[in-house]
Amino acid sequence: MEKAYKYRIYPTDEQKKFFDLNFNAARWFWNYALDKINTYYQKNKDNTDCKKKHLSAQYEITKDLPQLKKEEKTKWLKNADSTLFYYVGMNLDKAFKDFFDKNKNQPKFKSKTYEGSYTTNNQHHTTVFIKNGKLNILKCKSIKMIMHQPFFGTIKRVTISKKGYDYYEASILVENDAVEETPQTPTIETTVGVDMGTKQEVNAATSNGKLYETISVERELKHIKHLQRLLSRKKILPTGNTFFSKKHGKEIEEKKPSKNYIKLQQKIAKLHDKIRRKRKYATNAISSDIVKDENVNTICVEDLNVKGMAKNHHIANSVSNANMGELRIQLEYKARWNGKNFVKIDRFYPSSQNCSCCGYRNRKLKNTNIHEWTCPNCGTHHHRDINAAINIKNEGFRTLTEPKPKEKKEKEIT
Repeated sequence: MEKAYKYRIYPTDEQKKFFDLNFNAARWFWNYALDKINTYYQKNKDNTDCKKKHLSAQYEITKDLPQLKKEEKTKWLKNADSTLFYYVGMNLDKAFKDFFDKNKNQPKFKSKTYEGSYTTNNQHHTTVFIKNGKLNILKCKSIKMIMHQPFFGTIKRVTISKKGYDYYEASILVENDAVEETPQTPTIETTVGVDMGTKQEVNAATSNGKLYETISVERELKHIKHLQRLLSRKKILPTGNTFFSKKHGKEIEEKKPSKNYIKLQQKIAKLHDKIRRKRKYATNAISSDIVKDENVNTICVEDLNVKGMAKNHHIANSVSNANMGELRIQLEYKARWNGKNFVKIDRFYPSSQNCSCCGYRNRKLKNTNIHEWTCPNCGTHHHRDINAAINIKNEGFRTLTEPKPKEKKEKEIT
């Protein structure tokens, strides 16, 4: 089993320079490989034989590196970690595969920012190790690290990343001997349904009657709004230099932000990251509490279209704050780790409108402002979210245990 552990690191000024070199090398090679792939497809778009051939950044474009490291303009690449180019090529190939097979966005060129990341692997299990609580990687030794959570196993690779306000993080991928447990036989008593809410009060509700409150980030959002207004008044001054822009096809005057502009940008980035970490902590706490319940061996959730819901400006803030997509992902892989069944029910199933006692469908509940209601058919009083969680539980258990209908084969007409 492979698991990733994230730790905050505190590099020295020398180590920061080395990281910046690797971030720039990873960005430069991504843009170089992407430009070669785009040029190749542009030249051969009418040639059917060449169109079927895939130009791989991982296996073909990386062959240019020995020559690039000898040239005057790009000889600085030899000072970077040599293994990062392999992972840049692999990520670019995956991005193109997702673009063609899964209709995702086309890979774009990366611009110079205050953030960055690169990946290095553990060659022969000797180039990445932890000694005296400090991280040691290739060409960079004794990086101070806050190891808040111990891990067991062999380190496979490490990803070093930097946030916009001088926040460095190491993501360590570890392979251990643990084996995923076989899921137990589901029963209705050991099944739990989870309803993810979009309201400010409830982040998630379970069929057992548990309600998990949504974290409050109003203070941070208000502060961000204030700082962004200040940022809009700051100036980005011209430097007097020009550069050729491939996007616009002409020479453009280079501009540089003032020091106060950069300071405000870092403050805003820090607040955004604080919100992200608060949501991440709350999501981990909820998913762990649900999965680690000893009386539960089957977890049922709705397969919601979170991306589509986020486009609705009435509920977009609540959807982002509830971290609904991440919660579903965490419940799925944590259930797999702990040998529990995980079921996704149809997103169009009316879990909030149906009475969990008699099955009566109350169409008035399309209004999400109604938190409690009484069934007009059987008179049962319901809490909206708990009732929905019970319906999700029953529907998930039904889809898991009922045999699937056999497809009828059409008789061939002879």
